[in-house]
Amino acid sequence: MSCEYLSLGMVPGSVVARRLGFYSGCMYAMLIVALTTAESRAQFGVQYTYLPPKLTATEPAAQAQEVRQRQAMKDKAVRSNQFQQADLKAWYADYFFRAITASGPSQLGKIADLRYQLKRDFSFVQNQQAHDYIVTTALGYCPKIADMSEFHPAVRYNAMLIVADLNDVEESRSDRSPPQPSMKALAAMLASWQKENQIDPVRVAILIGLARHAELDLVQPDNKKMPAAARQKIQDAMLELAGAVSPPPGRSAEGHAWMRRQALEILGRLGESGADAKVVKIMEQTLSGPDEQLPVQIAAASALASIKLAPSDIANADTVIEKLGELALIACNHELQEQLDMRAQGSMGGYGGEGGGRGGYGYGAGPGPDAMMMEGSGRDDAYGYGDEYGGEGGVSRRPRRPRAVEETLNDPRTAAMRRRLLYRLEIVLHAYEGVAPGNGVNSVAADPAQKRLIGDIKSEINKIITDLSDHLTTLEDLEPKLLAATKDLRDTLPNASEIKIPGEQMTGPDASKLLPNLEGVDAPKRPEAKPLDNFPTDILNE
Repeated sequence: MSCEYLSLGMVPGSVVARRLGFYSGCMYAMLIVALTTAESRAQFGVQYTYLPPKLTATEPAAQAQEVRQRQAMKDKAVRSNQFQQADLKAWYADYFFRAITASGPSQLGKIADLRYQLKRDFSFVQNQQAHDYIVTTALGYCPKIADMSEFHPAVRYNAMLIVADLNDVEESRSDRSPPQPSMKALAAMLASWQKENQIDPVRVAILIGLARHAELDLVQPDNKKMPAAARQKIQDAMLELAGAVSPPPGRSAEGHAWMRRQALEILGRLGESGADAKVVKIMEQTLSGPDEQLPVQIAAASALASIKLAPSDIANADTVIEKLGELALIACNHELQEQLDMRAQGSMGGYGGEGGGRGGYGYGAGPGPDAMMMEGSGRDDAYGYGDEYGGEGGVSRRPRRPRAVEETLNDPRTAAMRRRLLYRLEIVLHAYEGVAPGNGVNSVAADPAQKRLIGDIKSEINKIITDLSDHLTTLEDLEPKLLAATKDLRDTLPNASEIKIPGEQMTGPDASKLLPNLEGVDAPKRPEAKPLDNFPTDILNE
């Protein structure tokens, strides 16, 4: 990824992520993956354009003073009960939505702060006419900025994020009513999505916006829900993305997998099986696909749990029931393999970062995106689930653990493994049970044998969840329990006998015998670094 992306506020880290509120740190980590595409990276040497603010002053010091004065007038205008259009125009139309297009190294780092300022302004607006003026001005600038190749990709991405977060009515703190997302903003996002050569950063921002609209639509009154035509357009676009197993030219496999996961989650939030059960068929295909990545299949299971099913929606219930069980088995296998890999790396003289695997983790560079998504309640916390809305608090009443046990349990690798596997297993349970009456595979399982199999699989999964939830158990004690429980789960599945379980043929200490004997072998010497005299400094110029 270009270093510019890390300085522009596109992925500003957990502090800014918390400050923005509507995304968690895990969402920004996933954006790092999604944006690592050959087409979408800002290229050194490309001269991007910008919209100069309309200021009367010409000297830098005088211009800075003018900006401060306009901002002060704007602050008064948004808090006023009167519609003060001139002051709002002087700030938003003549300065703010032009300033976000600046693409110099120093300006790029301020884009996230500008978005945050806009969000704060909306929270303080007292006059609905003033609110609507700001929204209209944003829609006059931002979709065009996002669609124009002349602007820096980071500028385009942030412009579309502004569109994604626009509301017709803001959240009310007094009566705790949710915001009503802007339908004009939704139309702008859908139009931008359809552009043939749209870059991935803009598509990622649109996915975030569509997920937000679908999520908030669940809590809107009937007369405020999104139009059926818009829902259908979202569904059609997400079906196309979710069904594309291979990435298009220029997009990384990891980025494509992330985008497909978001598409599946959006389909789940819409909660509809679709014409001819097209949505459910995509879920079935994803669960059964031999080349599918584990996180994508988990997203399909999560979406399936949220869709109201009719008996005819699932073509082969037996297959879906078994594939969900196999998904839980594969998730357990993934963690067992991770433990074997860690043990092998540790015996080589130190822990060098967790291996890749199907989920794409690596503690050497920080927790991977899929690992961080597992935080909270069984669904993506980026949209407000889990501990963000409260939960258990206060002082723990558990007895104090011995120091050695405490240090073992605080190992981030152990914590990540527990969270990751708990999340995935809970998702499988949700897919069987549903998140509401009429949802879940169990609701359409008519055969008593199918219901018995579901019950047996759920029982084995719950045993594993019980072991994982015991935080007094060290990793050394947990691993053999997980291995035994995974074998029991495999034995429950009718057609899973050929699935191998990592570590079932060896104990922990014997794993080191797989390593070559390096006794007496000198480690290769690293050549000394040499100075670089011809560094191309011209690429640093804007």
